Amino acid sequence: MSKTETMEIKHRYTGAVLFSPRVDVSLSDGLKIGAAVKLAIKADANLAGANLADANLAGANLARANGLLDCGSPYSWRVVIVAHTDGIRISARCRWMTFEEATARWKKRGEERALMLPLLAYVKAAAKIKGWKL
Repeated sequence: MSKTETMEIKHRYTGAVLFSPRVDVSLSDGLKIGAAVKLAIKADANLAGANLADANLAGANLARANGLLDCGSPYSWRVVIVAHTDGIRISARCRWMTFEEATARWKKRGEERALMLPLLAYVKAAAKIKGWKL
């Protein structure tokens, strides 16, 4: 039997522990975080605001994760939408933005980030279908 350790998933701003499962010690740090997220999903844990930097979620089935929309990597960084009670947040590169902040930022960037405005149109439509506030 493999050895395990407790892996804490913490809130990105407050540092509060959101979920703390036991994971295999032989995994790399990224895989430990990924395994913890998979266990959190199985347990229906609320990971809103979780710091998942460096998580390796390869093969993760996030279909049961409520309030999460993975928009892929339109550039060399991932875009993920998280639903909060007061509106969605957009995680892109090292930024955490409201829909309005993201729209203003990417409109300003123009052709340099030409893929982002169509992506925001998709996010807006998806949020409406899911019943999420913008």
